[in-house]
Parts: sequence; C-alpha cells; structure tokens
Amino acid sequence: MKSIKLIHPLLTQGLIIDPHFCIGNLESELHATFASSKQCGDYTVYVDNPDLNEQLDAYCEPVSSKEVIKPIVITGKTGNGKSSLLANWLQRHVADTKENRTCLENEEFVFWHVGGCSRNSTYVGRTLRRLMNGLKRHFDLSPDIDQSDEKLPWLFPRFLEMAAKKGRILIVIDGLHRIRSEDGDSGIKWLPITFPQNVRVILSVTNMGFDGEILPNNNHHHSDLDKNGYAYNLETSANQVLQEILRRKWQCIPLNSFDTFRVEMCVQQFLLSFGKKERIQNRENC
Repeated sequence: MKSIKLIHPLLTQGLIIDPHFCIGNLESELHATFASSKQCGDYTVYVDNPDLNEQLDAYCEPVSSKEVIKPIVITGKTGNGKSSLLANWLQRHVADTKENRTCLENEEFVFWHVGGCSRNSTYVGRTLRRLMNGLKRHFDLSPDIDQSDEKLPWLFPRFLEMAAKKGRILIVIDGLHRIRSEDGDSGIKWLPITFPQNVRVILSVTNMGFDGEILPNNNHHHSDLDKNGYAYNLETSANQVLQEILRRKWQCIPLNSFDTFRVEMCVQQFLLSFGKKERIQNRENC
C-alpha cells in the first residue's frame, strides 16, 4: 500500500493512520475521520443503496478513448445521506480495487475531500494544493507546485493530464458548494469542464433552494466564514453551483430521502446490532 493509505485511509476496517504521519498529514486525516464516522461500524448503521452503487461503479469503468469524461454529481436535501453514500461506496471501491488490481497496474490514486470538515477544506486554493501535492507524491511528478493559490486553478488541468498518463485517478468531493475562492467566489470555474480518460470525478451538492445573500458575521459556524469574517448563505452557494453544473451538462443523480421501507430496515439493523453487542457484553460480565 502506498498513497491510498496516505490520501484517504479508508479500508475495510475504517480509519488507518499512516505510519509516517506528521502534522502535515493532519488535513487528510480530518477528511478520513469524517468518512469513518459515516461508514457502517460498531455504532453506526448504514442501509445500502444498490441502484446508486451500480451507477457509481459503472461510471468508474474504463471507457473508449473517444468518450468525453465529465463528473457525476449526487444531489439531494440536507441530511438525506449523500455523505454516507459516498463514504461507504468509496470504502468498498478501495477494497475491491485493491483486490482486483494486477501486479502490472499502478495503484489507483484516490482523493477524498469533504467541504466543510475543516476551515482549509472550504478554500479552492488549499483544496487544489492538497490534491496536487498528493498527485505529485503518488505519481512522482517533477513539476513544482506554484506557491500562489490564485494560480493553481490555471495550472491544475495540465498537472492533472500529466498525472493521468501514469495511472488511474478518482476524485471524490463531498459538499462541493461549501468550497470557495479566497475572494469569496463559490462557483466551480476552478474545475475543468471535462477530464482526462483516466480520471473519474464524483461530487455531491446539497439542493437547498434559490434565495440567499452574503450576510455579515453573526456567530456562524467557522466553515461558512471567509477570511474577512463574512458568512455565506449556503443556499446561494449551492444554487450557484447547481446552475453551473446544469450549464456544463454534468450528470446529476438525485438522492431521495428514505421511504418507509428503508426507514424500517435501518431501525431493524440498528436494533439487531445493538442487541448483539448487549448480549456479548452480558456474557463478558458474567
């Protein structure tokens, strides 16, 4: 295992800390910890969505050289499970890819990013720098990364093309609408419209409506503040991002809220899991 563990340590048993961990890895570990909190585990129940899993799996399959690669976008209301879907699908994808990879294939580079899990995660420049540093390490790229965050959106497409010539790349960004430039632009012009053949990009955006404005800081959560102390109405940001996604004709997959059947499944799994742990604990106390 190389960079998969460093960029997002999400294997079958959840979070794995890189043995060469240092303070510079902290940002990546924050994203990995968020994913781990959404994955099915001892105290977390997740009801799978086979249809969406199949669509994500199919999207990641190899395509002909003539096919244009565009991102796929998961949309839905706040709290309906977009983060859980991506975290659990990605955990399985990493395990399957590792199991099926031949000795002649380069290890797939996977970048997992959660907009809003830290202050740095909400800025375009810092997001691109983390991504480009990961690509540089994984594929042993020679070009240096510019020190100016403002230049990174212009340099990123070419940098990504160089990396894609050396192996497969999967970029997963949860909460795209929470990421903005240093000057407060919450659009997605920093992302290319299309991507190289070896690259897959999976995004999630919350659909929260159409009205909103920039408001003065009034004790809002730190992840919604810019460097000047202004809080962005996320409805405005999400709407702006969704409109640009539609203009770019990227595929959107709506994630609907749980129906009664899935709610019952979730409750049953939780009660079953809780009951099993309780019986084990009672035996240990005897």
